[in-house]
Amino acid sequence: MTRISRLLPIALVLGCSPAVPEEGPPPLAITGVDVIPMSGPSILPSQTVVVREGRIAALGPASTTPIPAAAVRIDGAGKFLIPGLADMHVHLDHESELDLYPAYGVTTVVNLRGLPRHLEWRDRIAREHLGRPTLLTAGDYMDGYPPFMQPMMSFDDAEAAAAAVVRQKEAGYDFVKVYTRLDAGQFGAIGRAAREAGIPVVGHGSGNYPLEELIRWQANISHSDDLIRWYWDPDRPEESLEGIVRTLEPSSTTVTANLNFSRSLIRQHQDLDSVLAQPEARFLHPAVFQPFRRENNRYARRDGAWLGRVREQFALKRKLIGKLSEAGVVVLAGTDASTAGVYPGFSLHEELEELVAAGLTPLQALAAATRDPGRFVQRHLPEGGPPFGQIVEGYRADLVLLERNPLERIEHASSVAGVVMRGEWHSGAELRQRLERLSESFRELDPAVRQLERLIADGRIEEARTLFDETRRRQPGAILFSQYVPFFIGYGFLYGQEGYHPDPRRREVALGLYRMYAQTYPEFHSAHYLLAKAHQANGNGDEALAAVRRALRIHPAYPDARKLLEELTRNVDAGG
Repeated sequence: MTRISRLLPIALVLGCSPAVPEEGPPPLAITGVDVIPMSGPSILPSQTVVVREGRIAALGPASTTPIPAAAVRIDGAGKFLIPGLADMHVHLDHESELDLYPAYGVTTVVNLRGLPRHLEWRDRIAREHLGRPTLLTAGDYMDGYPPFMQPMMSFDDAEAAAAAVVRQKEAGYDFVKVYTRLDAGQFGAIGRAAREAGIPVVGHGSGNYPLEELIRWQANISHSDDLIRWYWDPDRPEESLEGIVRTLEPSSTTVTANLNFSRSLIRQHQDLDSVLAQPEARFLHPAVFQPFRRENNRYARRDGAWLGRVREQFALKRKLIGKLSEAGVVVLAGTDASTAGVYPGFSLHEELEELVAAGLTPLQALAAATRDPGRFVQRHLPEGGPPFGQIVEGYRADLVLLERNPLERIEHASSVAGVVMRGEWHSGAELRQRLERLSESFRELDPAVRQLERLIADGRIEEARTLFDETRRRQPGAILFSQYVPFFIGYGFLYGQEGYHPDPRRREVALGLYRMYAQTYPEFHSAHYLLAKAHQANGNGDEALAAVRRALRIHPAYPDARKLLEELTRNVDAGG
């Protein structure tokens, strides 16, 4: 007997608000199952696990553990039960991505670029039975000036960076995420402000300060790539690799491996067609899938020298992760989903395979996706809810029932027979049906996304606007392009070799595109800034002022927006 979820994810995709359930799920008992608890012995044979009110209420031998009379019974004989998996590095561009993870046994995700919409999704999941993973989220990127990429939140002084930490804490974000171009003063100011506010810092490393300074303030290094990029010396390869391990070993800073990300880069360059042909592609929102496609895929266009560097770094990352694990440094599983080529949910199983290839045992790899993420969250967010990541009485009831033993082969962790999320059972068949419904819901939107892209590329902005408006009228709030594709396309229309493009038609196209961009992503400071630039290029002074002021309301310390506001204000004062 299984309990079918009351709410269909397709309702959420189409923008409907589901009703709040009147009561939580009934008690649940998984009987006769071999348990991999991640808290002691590797396997406990023939156990019964009782779940009540979203928590594990009992764990014991099947022959002696009492089962509540009202419990839903799941026959686990011949199967294996593990804690729910956690992906500690994802990017949620569209709400529907949250519906993908459970089918792969992922019951917790950490989003590493957060906006107000992510706080709303997080809180709704915690409040309602949505059949979605528990969500934790960082705030918007924090980077130095100029930023690594224009859409990032950047700062040109330390005080502004520290003030942004306080704003993110007050807004309710779980983490602060730092990027690579912060200088030492800014990074230290962020670290001190975060410690005082009680919000952990995660994210990238940087060449602007040593690894010793990073671990002083940062709870997690979200890319093992950064340890190679910034702190490894090719002139002293073995010595510097060992130095990284020695520096991290006594610290409490964890490392998210992100090994599968390098694997994905290589595959996209060598055989993009096979990446695009994966069944998982059907389940991804068309706008999120947009950067995956060949015409937009930046990795497929790189040269052989780039591929050689990625391969070298991949080998070094594997070696480093093996050494870090051996030294006792806590390694967390994370994938960078949904960046191009990295499919949500599915990618975590690729990451588990890569962790084993790096030298971890299957049990250690599972720990990186269960026990250790749970301990990390409990340490840094102690008031963030019940503990998770182990099958222990009192822990959050996030569980995955597997057909095969993952300790024999880590690939067996993908043999999902069913998932328990916060105490509610979802059968494997139900989870697969959800994916199919999700794919069906995108049938109408996919051609519109592709057509809009072609119209914009051809400069047919009036037709593009008509398509945009008609589609959003049929599907209110529909997203027709990814976060970054229109950003780059618009640059090509707005700018020439020296400043704004001399062709007024191209400037009009840029304006039309950035209007749609700001309408689709109103929380992006960069969208309003670019719209202001497009208005300025087209001689619309008042509209440019209004747009840049919106950008500064979102990111008050935005250096480029401050400069543009001063320039526009001077022009108004001068009567220009």
